[in-house]
Amino acid sequence: MLEDVHKRNNFFAKMFVSIMCFRIFMIAMAKALVLHHHLLAFEFVQHGGLQMVVSRRLLSPGLAAGSAVSAMAIVDVLVIISQLARLSREYYPLLRSMNLCIALRDLLSCGNASVRAKALNAVGNMVRHSDEFYESMLEDGVLSRLIELCGDSDSACRKFASFALGNSAFHSDALYRDLAPAVPRLLRLLQDVEEKTRANAAGAPCVCKRNSNELCGVMVREGAAQGLCELILSRCPRRAEPVDKLVADSSVKIALFSLGNLAVHSECRAELNCSTQVRELCHYLIKITQPDDIVHKLLGLEQFRLSGSQC
Repeated sequence: MLEDVHKRNNFFAKMFVSIMCFRIFMIAMAKALVLHHHLLAFEFVQHGGLQMVVSRRLLSPGLAAGSAVSAMAIVDVLVIISQLARLSREYYPLLRSMNLCIALRDLLSCGNASVRAKALNAVGNMVRHSDEFYESMLEDGVLSRLIELCGDSDSACRKFASFALGNSAFHSDALYRDLAPAVPRLLRLLQDVEEKTRANAAGAPCVCKRNSNELCGVMVREGAAQGLCELILSRCPRRAEPVDKLVADSSVKIALFSLGNLAVHSECRAELNCSTQVRELCHYLIKITQPDDIVHKLLGLEQFRLSGSQC
């Protein structure tokens, strides 16, 4: 009799594993289709794909904390959500109806770095086209987690956290007051090893003054101009090194662009004009770059904007 019980339990265990494997396979297939073409992504939504995510609790933190296989399924679901949000703001209302921010907030605290990174990327794309999610991000605690994750030990998490924070300031100043604590953390990322992370962080001073001057004072107090200059200096060629690497570095271009945009506002321009480091850097880079280089052209714009006042 005990042998029969053992066989029956073994049968159910194998059936459970088979069902789980099939579910994971189907999620992976759905992800592949959504990523392949926007029409297939539309078909996925039209045939209730997102409702399936909700009904089967495929964004459950418990699932993320389980086996590596279940965490992989969560990652695939996050990729689907991220891709839909990236493709069009027309998917936003349906995504909002899923109360995603609460699930994403919990996943941002997951011990699995891949899950955290994909959740961060999903948040970034959910604020890619508009400020529709700004309020719920704040109310559900997502924004505070984004700020904390700028200091994550995982490089992909830092990259996507800076990406999401940039988009959180892009469309309106609704979150500016709550974004103030993010400024020093983003400025620390100006020296990150990952070029894309540096570029995201370098764009923050520009984005954070796009819709109002509310954060200009914070930028000045936290040393945004100095941080941007130090980023550029750290990428400058040493001795006989070619200048090509500097010219091709996206973080350098964005840092120069941000310096130029900071100079538009009187408070920031006054600080920049008082900095001999900024002027010396501009002269040095103009000397070593070619007139056709984007870096060279940005430096010309920077000098023009700084000429508006003197310290």
